[in-house]
Amino acid sequence: MTTKKLLELRKEISARRPRFVREDSQKRIEVGGESWRRPKGMHSKMRDGLWGRPASVNVGYRGPAEVRGMHPSGLMPIVANNADQLIKIDAKTQGVIMGHVGDKKKITILTTCKQKGLTILNVKNTDEMIKKLTDNVTARKEAKKNRALAKEQKSKQKTQPKKEETATKEQERKEMEKILTKKE
Repeated sequence: MTTKKLLELRKEISARRPRFVREDSQKRIEVGGESWRRPKGMHSKMRDGLWGRPASVNVGYRGPAEVRGMHPSGLMPIVANNADQLIKIDAKTQGVIMGHVGDKKKITILTTCKQKGLTILNVKNTDEMIKKLTDNVTARKEAKKNRALAKEQKSKQKTQPKKEETATKEQERKEMEKILTKKE
């Protein structure tokens, strides 16, 4: 079968696949229904696969092996955390998923993917994303400059009043001396 047909078959199988729940999750809140755990009890009806019990995970629910782990677009996803990892990627069979990295690295990954003609699976529009990320980076740089300027101004303001305070203290002391000397 072709990859396209296998992907459609996988989608159909996934639609029929039941939601696997933990044993007695409907009875007890502390068990929780989201996480699957295999029933291991000796008298477990779910382990025995009795009718009317929730379905257990088994091989029959799996999708076709040829497309297992493949993206719905038909490309195998490869996680890239920097631009150097994009060298090994084949544009026809593999797609790029950007890892959890900062904005600057995302920009470099996006631009190199665009130059090489690679498909990015977790970004819809690369041009918009690049523009958005560059705007974010420039805004953060501006904010950092503004914070540094404000910090400098604040430090200058703190140092200036100290000089004036010392001058005023000296003047007060001299005035007190004048007053004291006048009384004598």
